[in-house]
Amino acid sequence: CLAGPIAEQPARRICRRIKGKFDDHSLYTFSASQLLQKLFEAQPIAALDEFLIDEESSNSFRDFDDFGSSRGSPLESVGIETLEQWAMVNPQVRIPRLANSITLFKAQSDSEQGWSPTFLRLLELAPDKRAYLENVPHRLRPTGWSGSLADILDKRRVFLDQFIQHSDPNISAWAVEQGQRLEAESHFERTRERREDESFE
Repeated sequence: CLAGPIAEQPARRICRRIKGKFDDHSLYTFSASQLLQKLFEAQPIAALDEFLIDEESSNSFRDFDDFGSSRGSPLESVGIETLEQWAMVNPQVRIPRLANSITLFKAQSDSEQGWSPTFLRLLELAPDKRAYLENVPHRLRPTGWSGSLADILDKRRVFLDQFIQHSDPNISAWAVEQGQRLEAESHFERTRERREDESFE
């Protein structure tokens, strides 16, 4: 019922009502994941406008990537062509905001296989690549996981190797810096996990 141009304004009103619930903490992104995915699928431009560029909202929508590996960000419902079209209206502002909301890693059978194609494409388009990458370090550490956190951090550190020889020295330096940080975090977590294992024996 929200398909087509005639439904754009009703879709915008729905997005604003949902966003208001997020802002007053009476609704959380993880509990509205299917609704959000359908809104972005039916009215992608309206949903992108309402959730990502409204300066009056206090909510940080990088939480869109925290639904869990099985669901991912609702922006996965939007094709890359539509994301590019929306972003290039004001790439200096919009591309970094997309970086906070898209899924960072592509997954197969609940296993991360590398950076998502959307993340890589938007990095190429970003006028200021350091601004695009600004909040990525915060998201390299998962908010939920099963198994060894150290193993996850090690795998994500390997993904950073893709950028170490990047033609842009800012990206290369960023990758080295983040790799060192993840290595230190992984060492700390592996030591903690070993101690916990020993305490169970």
